[in-house]
Amino acid sequence: MASTTRKSADIRKQEIIAAARQLLMARGHKAVKMDDIALQVGISKAAIFHHFENKKALFKVVVQSVAREPLAAGLAAVDDKAGIEQNLINLFIATYSCARYKSTPFMELVNTQPETYSAIISDDTQTLLSLLEDLLGKAEQDGIIELQQTQQSTRQFAELLLMSSYGVACPGAGPVLADAALHNNLSALITALLHGIYTHINR
Repeated sequence: MASTTRKSADIRKQEIIAAARQLLMARGHKAVKMDDIALQVGISKAAIFHHFENKKALFKVVVQSVAREPLAAGLAAVDDKAGIEQNLINLFIATYSCARYKSTPFMELVNTQPETYSAIISDDTQTLLSLLEDLLGKAEQDGIIELQQTQQSTRQFAELLLMSSYGVACPGAGPVLADAALHNNLSALITALLHGIYTHINR
């Protein structure tokens, strides 16, 4: 019985977050009231406060959930059966594609909680770097690439990949490119960078 109750509470909480997000994206944080969210979910306003202390706490969770989506998309795109080059291309395309569009109402909400958003971006960047290190390390262990010739550690090369990918995905620190250009730029970048570290047998 306890397990069923917990699952029901978790589902309800996710419904509240989803409703809050939908309304925030459409109207902006100043125009959304807890009554609106309760009506959207089909519950009382008091029921929302069972899950969230106040409106600010709920909106913070919305910011967190949206901000973490690009990393989640990138992680989901990695396939253990794929090669290093395809995995890197898929990872970056999925990550940047998901990060492409954030509505004006959402960015206005972010501006009310810049510390929350910055902390997530910082944490997710470190997670992404760790994943890149793992992918590179496995490829090197399998004899596919050799980083020694570059005099860089896997961490350093991971940082190079990340910085370079951002440069071609968001030229001039502008918005993320459209699908075709994003795919072409990232594919060309990854192919070029890996070509220099492939072992002779894999070139």
